[in-house]
Amino acid sequence: IRWGLMHRQEYAFRFIRSQQIRMLTGQYDYQSKQSSSTYPMMLDLIHQLRSDYPVRQIADAALLSMLMGVISRAVIDRDSFGPIDLSEQVTQVFEICLGVLFSKPVQIPKS
Repeated sequence: IRWGLMHRQEYAFRFIRSQQIRMLTGQYDYQSKQSSSTYPMMLDLIHQLRSDYPVRQIADAALLSMLMGVISRAVIDRDSFGPIDLSEQVTQVFEICLGVLFSKPVQIPKS
């Protein structure tokens, strides 16, 4: 989230590129043989969270897609947050992502 908010143009380029690949090939670039390990790790994390947390009963890939959509929208519309600092923007986007991921409130340990 932080990286995307700090590098809006690059994030937007990558997001648009992945959408183009999806439209042309029927699959996202992270589903190909030359994909990044990030997406499979995120899917695995969602799967693991299901054993201990109230993760919404939506397919893991669909949840990940929704989370990426929330983050992408926040990056594109960063100015709509108003005059708050980057850390607060990251916190707000993270909280929205938790709302998408979990069907009930979950206590997140403070780091």
